[in-house]
Amino acid sequence: MQGVMNGFIQVGEWITRFAVTNVLWILVNIPVLLVVTSMYMTGSSGLMPFYIALLMVLGPLLFFPATAALFASVRDFVMQKESKSLIVRYFKLFAENYRRSAAGGVLLTVLWLIWAVDYYYFSGSSVILMFAFLGMVIPLFVFTMNFFVVLAHFDMPVRKLLRKALLLTFGNIKMTAITFAVSFVIFYVSVNGALFLLLFFSVSITAFFIFSLFYRYYARISGEAVSQ
Repeated sequence: MQGVMNGFIQVGEWITRFAVTNVLWILVNIPVLLVVTSMYMTGSSGLMPFYIALLMVLGPLLFFPATAALFASVRDFVMQKESKSLIVRYFKLFAENYRRSAAGGVLLTVLWLIWAVDYYYFSGSSVILMFAFLGMVIPLFVFTMNFFVVLAHFDMPVRKLLRKALLLTFGNIKMTAITFAVSFVIFYVSVNGALFLLLFFSVSITAFFIFSLFYRYYARISGEAVSQ
């Protein structure tokens, strides 16, 4: 009976961890989410440059630091590092990683903008180009996620973090494919009948999975102990 109760307690703790960090990430990103929602709702091409300019600013200032703090938080979960307050810990990590995440976010935001503009202008002219640009989403997405992973795990300059994220993306194609596939499945399930997951679990669970995958791979090649 005691073992069953301990099991329920542990499950409750994990649910709380994922829910709290997910909600914190959403709260910090409210301005970004409002801009994206407005872009989707209005559909006005005349306002598109204004929305893009806002995202170019809000991405490095909010989205990347907030996501870096999320990945650093799930790193604590994976490595079983206890914290008295998930909220205090999240914002401490947000502040600690702000400069590096914002700096890296500038480059990654530009890369995503280039992809979006190219896709918008060239996909309509050719089906082949459309699928080619859609295929580019996979390495670009995984490269972005890997940047957050290495930022959470390594204390090094942004230039080296970007290089390590690039090597991780193209150096292990199997892990890249798994990272994208699982992330896509979680997102697809969340927006098709389980929207509550987006609010409480989807982002944090995706980050947890991606970091766990990296950590086990890195531990295997470096000999670093993996927490069980």
